Amino acid sequence: MLKPATSGQLRFFVLDMQRPRPAIVHRLAVSGTVDIDRLLTAVRAVLRAQPALRVSLRMEPEGLVQRVHPVPDVPLAAHPLPEDEEAADRALAHQLDVLGAPFDHSGAPLCRITVLHRADRAVLLFAVHHGVFDDGSAPALLSSLTVAHGLGPDELADAEPAEGPPPAERLGPLRRFWANALEGAPEDCSLPQLTPGAERARASVATRLPAALVDRMRRRAAETGASAFTQVMSALAWVAGWYGRTDDVVVATVSGAGRDTRGVSVVGCLQNTIPVRVALTGATTEDLLDRTLEALSDAVEHAELPLEDILAVTGARRHPDRKPFTQLICTQGELRTETVDAAGLRWRMEPPESDQVEYDVSVTLLHAPDGGEHLVVAHPRTALDARTAERFLDHLVAALDALTAPEARLLTAHDLLGARERSELAALTGPPVAAAGVPVHHLVRARARATPSAAAVRTGTGELDYAAVTGRARRLAAALLEAGVRPGDRVGIHLDRTPDLVIAVLATWWAGAAYVPLDPDHPAERLRYVLRDAEPAALIAGAPLLPGLPTLAPDSCAPEPVSWPEVAADAPAYVMYTSGSTGSPKGAVIRHDNLCALFAAFDARFPQGPAVVLAGTSSSFDISLIELVWPLTSGRTLHLTSHRTVLQDIPDPGGAFYQCTPSSARLHTTSPEGRAFLARLGGLLVGGEPLAGDLADDLAGLVPGPVLNGYGPTEATVYTTLWRVLPGAPVHIGLPLPGVRCQVVDAHGRDLPPGCPGDLVISGTGVGDGYWRRPELTAERFPAPHRADGVTGYRSGDVVSFTPGAGLKFLHRADDQVKVLGQRIETGEIETTLRRRPGVRDAAVAPLPDHTGVIAFLVREDDPGAGALPRPLPVAVAAELRRGTADWLTGAMLPTAWHGVADLPRSPNGKLDRRVLADWAAARTEAADSAPSALPGTAAAAVLEVWERILGEPVTDTAATFFALGGTSSGILRVLTLLRSRHPSLHAADLFRHTTARALTGFLEGLDPQGPDPQGPDLEGPDEVGSPTGRGRSRVPDDGPIGTRLRPL
Repeated sequence: MLKPATSGQLRFFVLDMQRPRPAIVHRLAVSGTVDIDRLLTAVRAVLRAQPALRVSLRMEPEGLVQRVHPVPDVPLAAHPLPEDEEAADRALAHQLDVLGAPFDHSGAPLCRITVLHRADRAVLLFAVHHGVFDDGSAPALLSSLTVAHGLGPDELADAEPAEGPPPAERLGPLRRFWANALEGAPEDCSLPQLTPGAERARASVATRLPAALVDRMRRRAAETGASAFTQVMSALAWVAGWYGRTDDVVVATVSGAGRDTRGVSVVGCLQNTIPVRVALTGATTEDLLDRTLEALSDAVEHAELPLEDILAVTGARRHPDRKPFTQLICTQGELRTETVDAAGLRWRMEPPESDQVEYDVSVTLLHAPDGGEHLVVAHPRTALDARTAERFLDHLVAALDALTAPEARLLTAHDLLGARERSELAALTGPPVAAAGVPVHHLVRARARATPSAAAVRTGTGELDYAAVTGRARRLAAALLEAGVRPGDRVGIHLDRTPDLVIAVLATWWAGAAYVPLDPDHPAERLRYVLRDAEPAALIAGAPLLPGLPTLAPDSCAPEPVSWPEVAADAPAYVMYTSGSTGSPKGAVIRHDNLCALFAAFDARFPQGPAVVLAGTSSSFDISLIELVWPLTSGRTLHLTSHRTVLQDIPDPGGAFYQCTPSSARLHTTSPEGRAFLARLGGLLVGGEPLAGDLADDLAGLVPGPVLNGYGPTEATVYTTLWRVLPGAPVHIGLPLPGVRCQVVDAHGRDLPPGCPGDLVISGTGVGDGYWRRPELTAERFPAPHRADGVTGYRSGDVVSFTPGAGLKFLHRADDQVKVLGQRIETGEIETTLRRRPGVRDAAVAPLPDHTGVIAFLVREDDPGAGALPRPLPVAVAAELRRGTADWLTGAMLPTAWHGVADLPRSPNGKLDRRVLADWAAARTEAADSAPSALPGTAAAAVLEVWERILGEPVTDTAATFFALGGTSSGILRVLTLLRSRHPSLHAADLFRHTTARALTGFLEGLDPQGPDPQGPDLEGPDEVGSPTGRGRSRVPDDGPIGTRLRPL
């Protein structure tokens, strides 16, 4: 007999086609006087009465069908069970292995039976497929067997087939219910610690719930109607929401159709998996039980609609490697079932020992025959480590304990962490720091008094000792005082990287003021905004920037005062401006004691050396403090250089300490000179952006000294954590520096357990005073709840997790901030700037996959060619947009590519879907790398001509990087010189961003739209880089992040 397969059978059949799954083997142990003939007769009676055990599935042209076979078609074998117990165990294990083989759907029934027997006992093994035997079928099988054996086969009535799909008039209400219940539901509820993968081999942890807890659960069930199972589902939703930092959780469960027909419980694939949505917002322990009970009851009431239909009406996204809506399932069952039949045999059914799991996390409440309750957590073996699974189970039990407590409390007020976890989290509090309680320049003054003739600042042409540096700083400080600077004021510093820069910083401190760094390579309008916002009392620069602002040359001097201003240790030391989400930069205020604590921590980490610190970072990038000031407070020498020219300036660093972004470090590893340079360092510190694992391994094997990965927001004084890079180890950002405390918390400020991603809150000696004249933003990012014991905390906006023994791991931003070439960029500021351009209706940006730039996606008022997918804007349009935004956006913020689109992608709730933007950026990058070269006589010809001259051989692979073809860092500077005649606004940073001939060609065509140049590039030009600003000397980017543009286009 053939009939269409059910939706449940189709689901399991498709799973088998994707990956054959082992058969489920149910084991029934029979004890007493065994009559094997009577036992086999009972088994055959069950096969006759339960047609599902005789079903096979087969794909026909019209779809999947099920065939019900005659009883003899079902494989049934009987074997003697050895008297020797060890031999009996081996025989049982062998049969379990044989029967557990996957069904091949070759036409045979999806049930295989073997009976092992001897006079005093027997073991019946039923190997079944999910498509004919669900979890609720086991009691039905046991009931049928005991009736057929105890009362005789004729007493077992035939089970009637289960009801078919719901009637047509019921479908409408069912579909409306599920569409409403799951509208806006999360797409993938899971545990964040899970490692995704196709491996489904089962692992589990289990516990017997304490008797006192079980008693309370039963009392709570009697009081509220929330059964023990409902309480377990509530606990699962609570813990999963806590782990995942969400108040909206979907948990799967199973609902069975009616099984009893004519007194016979039906075997079959009758259960339907249904999603249950639990809202946690504002819930108390009492509310949660009520909410879960209501959601579960509603879902069960509408469970007739098959899961496939539920997914269809809700429009759930499908993914081949995960379930729609949730990877969490909550079920219940019997630990084991025992019964005695009318013939005196005792039957006991054990749960099947499945070695596969369908869901990533399965939480099962098992009822024991003695009245106890067991909780089991099953998961794919490779998805969770044993400690994490145990921790999750402990949290479920803790949640059950809270749910059954006498008094109702907010979920957010409960602490589910155990003592062991608290002990592990203690590692996130750094040891005490022995920082000097004086302003920073006093530490430099002390070094100058102790070793006045020691080298303090070195350049490629000479050096200054400590006495000279501090002497010049005091004379410039006297000039600042004479100009009207007073303690507590701010002083702008707009200088190139020369000894003047170091002296100006110290002079500002000697005068009692805080310095405001102004990068000469930033757009002039942006610098003027910073000056107007910071309101400095004076500016140290080569030329005035703002009318009416007193401007002092760096060599200004005046007689020293009789006494210098008193500067408190907690006085502001600098105001560092960073990108702002509202479209304007914001200034972070850092104190002297913040810096002293940082330097003390670095002294402890590097007690003996290195003696020389290379200083190549822009002063507007806060890691520059480690290069410009820390060496002078610890008796070291700072060597001024540039990340662009360091290989030429200092080919042999001689054991020096060097810090840079990972982007800079990777660039160095691509050339022989760079690798030789790294191999002669005494220590390397990378920070400012995520460190890739392959680069970490390469650097750890290349640099002879320690390689450290550093992390820290500007608001918490440069570095918060450090991690020693270990070859082959997963990259972390490490543990807090001395004096610093880190917390990984959820949205309610609750500490999260190890392994869970959460918001990083930083407190301790590194946290500054907030934002200059931004009280509302300061209150938001420096919230009072984290100001324990008078220590201010800072919400970093970074999402991290904690691994005991390794430290913190950076995951991603919690907001729209991104890192581009090491610089912290607010996408909101870029987008606000773009929307201000005429004709731009809306705008969004996304970082390139390698974080070397951003791509702009624009909705323009007059763009007839715009469609649903982005397309490159015309060259002239892109060039105009670039020119119009370059007066405000810094180099790292200026989009590298411009695309038009009919509308920006939105999520179902109307928010900008940045995941789609990221996909677009990745697709546009791939397309650009594979695009054909331009026609001869255009930018492509110029690029190839220049590259071939520098490389000394033809360029045939336009998708290979300049360095992969044998180019060097010095060679790329010659490329810049030769291309400048055709593209005068080209900068060195652009060449380090667009490292293939194709990518550089595409960039140049959008940079300066012009026709073919018959003369081509000036191949007779100077070998040194000319000045694009007419200053008459070489200028290449000298800040940490590669790619920061020096002059506005």
